[in-house]
Amino acid sequence: DTVAATLPLVAKWDRTGQLAAAAEAVTRQMLRDLADAAQPGPRRGELAASLLAFPRTRADALTVLGDLLAAPATPAPLRAALVQALGGAPGKDADAVLVAAFRATRSPGVFDQIVRRPDSALALVEAIKAGAVPVAEVGPGNLARLRTHPNRGVAAAAAALTVAGGAEKDALITQLMPEVTKAGDVANGKALFTAACAICHKYGDVGVRDVGPPLAGIGSKSPLELLTHIVDPNRQVEPNYWQWNLTTRKGETLVGVIVAETSASLTLRNQGGDTEVRLADIASRENTRRSLMPEGLEGLGAAGLRDVIAYLAASSTPASAAGAAAPAPTKKSGGGKAKKVAAATPANAPAAPAPAAAAPAGDGPKEGGKNDRPLPPTEPVRWEAGKTRVLLIGGGSSHKFTEFFGVTDSATLRAAGFTVHYTEDRDQAAAALPEADVAVISVNRMFFDTPAYRQAVFAFAAAGKGIVMLHPGTWYAFQRWPELNARLVGGGSRGHDKLGPYTVHVRKPEHPVMRGVPASFEVVDELYYMNAEPEKIPAGTAAIEVLAESSPSQKFQRPHPVAWITSHEKARVVGITLGHDERVHDHPAFRTLLTNAVRWAGSK
Repeated sequence: DTVAATLPLVAKWDRTGQLAAAAEAVTRQMLRDLADAAQPGPRRGELAASLLAFPRTRADALTVLGDLLAAPATPAPLRAALVQALGGAPGKDADAVLVAAFRATRSPGVFDQIVRRPDSALALVEAIKAGAVPVAEVGPGNLARLRTHPNRGVAAAAAALTVAGGAEKDALITQLMPEVTKAGDVANGKALFTAACAICHKYGDVGVRDVGPPLAGIGSKSPLELLTHIVDPNRQVEPNYWQWNLTTRKGETLVGVIVAETSASLTLRNQGGDTEVRLADIASRENTRRSLMPEGLEGLGAAGLRDVIAYLAASSTPASAAGAAAPAPTKKSGGGKAKKVAAATPANAPAAPAPAAAAPAGDGPKEGGKNDRPLPPTEPVRWEAGKTRVLLIGGGSSHKFTEFFGVTDSATLRAAGFTVHYTEDRDQAAAALPEADVAVISVNRMFFDTPAYRQAVFAFAAAGKGIVMLHPGTWYAFQRWPELNARLVGGGSRGHDKLGPYTVHVRKPEHPVMRGVPASFEVVDELYYMNAEPEKIPAGTAAIEVLAESSPSQKFQRPHPVAWITSHEKARVVGITLGHDERVHDHPAFRTLLTNAVRWAGSK
């Protein structure tokens, strides 16, 4: 019972060979037991790991493992244990066994182990290039994982396997369209979908889990849309399904979409299933902004693509909110229930209503996050004609949102001549954004960042409209939505000094946002550490132009941006860190700054 655990210690400690004879007899029996199908699977997995760690038996153990992994009769649990043993005994010889096992079985588990280590992944790429592993047998999904591997050496080595892109993709789609619009074979399409797509998508009775976006209702799309999504999956990728590359402190690489993250761990989902990783074990993480869906599916041929599209169309169910849902987080919601939209019209509402269209529902709870304030009743959206429409979006924790970001800031902006609506409801916010001219965003509510809201915000920016990211809106508040900070905030804050006095100094008084703002003024507020640690600003974050900064913070002993312009190709975006309570929202300088920011952001 103890020999498997003892053998690696013998390898480390027996420097003079005193135990060689005893070990020889023991290891011969261990090798026989490893190959013996009558032995329990867990025992054989333990023996494999021990024998691989003992230099004198490593070669023999690799031979036995290679035979077992290539044999179709090897039980799946034993296969998984043997693959794990190989992963724990790195070396070119172990890599060769893994590559041979993948060639023989095309097992997802074997491939997952290969891509965990850069050396193993490189060994597979070289085998593909040498023709030892045919490209057609690797599969487009696995090729995509190699081309987007976190290790740049692996990704570069796999670059020769990359399929066409850009204009070539457009030409390919144009070439395929006449064929895919013909009547297809639904039964063959289902078989092809099962073989090529079901590993990532559950559709009807086919597939196990959704790694990519759910496909409910997708058959209602046109053949051109479906063909484009299949052939060019990276043309438009929902941020919830961007591929992340993680490297652990042990040097392993993990790839997938992040479906849940807490203060202690995150859960990564890929074709092999879900993997929970402790944050403390992560050395680096990279957002590829690409889809896990592979390129190269045009390899199915025109007839195959036609049949898959015919199957999707024939099996389509009406589109539902599930079709746009984010990967389901495993974190508990806290049990809060969304409150109903209030039907009553405020007494001071303008006479001409322009209610926003209904937004998709069904993206989980709207409230119940830790420390979040209750969701207040939602009032209908009513814009006054002829005025710039300002949508204030707030809510969450640590602030009296309704009182200050809602009532006080609304009054400030109405006095300046704007028509204003305040909401803490994510669905109403997503629906009302297309109608607004400027959005003032100060929300940090836990369940706010649904796919519909994310899409609405980025579409609003792409339309060239105005955005003001205010106080908690400049925080790194949404761990699963880093693109908000990267593209609109221009970074963000991860901490602040205790609530107290500090001075704001205007650095660019000539800018319209700072017009009429005192050259310096005192506030009692949380001094946000905006972009305090440059090394923690993710690559690709938009540049900012600082308009005003704070006096030195207590922690960093240097100033931090208080007001700035974020560089964006279409939108006018202003960032402001001020705004904890009434001592700021009632401050004349803040009111001038907020009014200027909205007016400049909303100007063309």
